[in-house]
Amino acid sequence: MNEQETTITPQLLRERFPELGGIDESQATFFIEEATGMISERRFGKRTTFARLLCAAHLITLLSPADSGAGSESYKTPTGSGVIASKSVGSASVSYDTSFGVDQDAGWWNKTKYGQALWELMKRFRRMPFVVSGRAVVPSWPR
Repeated sequence: MNEQETTITPQLLRERFPELGGIDESQATFFIEEATGMISERRFGKRTTFARLLCAAHLITLLSPADSGAGSESYKTPTGSGVIASKSVGSASVSYDTSFGVDQDAGWWNKTKYGQALWELMKRFRRMPFVVSGRAVVPSWPR
C-alpha cells in the first residue's frame, strides 16, 4: 500500500461523517469495499482516501435500507434550500430552485451532497490530453 493511502474503516467513515453513524458495521464495510474498487489511487493520488470516503457515503446514503438511519432523506440533497423560486403568504407556502449548484452532467452523483462533492473532485482529477506550448520543430523529411 502506498504511504499516501489510508485504510478506510467503518470507524474512519463515522469519524469523518458522523451523520452516517447509524449504518450497520457489515453494510459500512461492504460500501467501503465498493468505493475502494470504484476510486483509483492512480487518478486521485493524495486525495484518494477523501474520494473513497465520499463515494462510500454516497453509496450508503442512496442504497442502504431506510431503517438503518443512513439512507434517510436528511442526508440527500436538501430540498428546502436554494434560491426562492416562489412564495405565498396565505397558508405560508414557499418553493425553492434546487437546480442551483447542481451540475447537469453529474447524473446520479447529484442525488447526495457526498456525490456532488465527489463529482467536483472527479472533475479536478480527470485525465485529459494536454498540450505543451512552446517552439515546435518540424521534422525534415528526406527528399
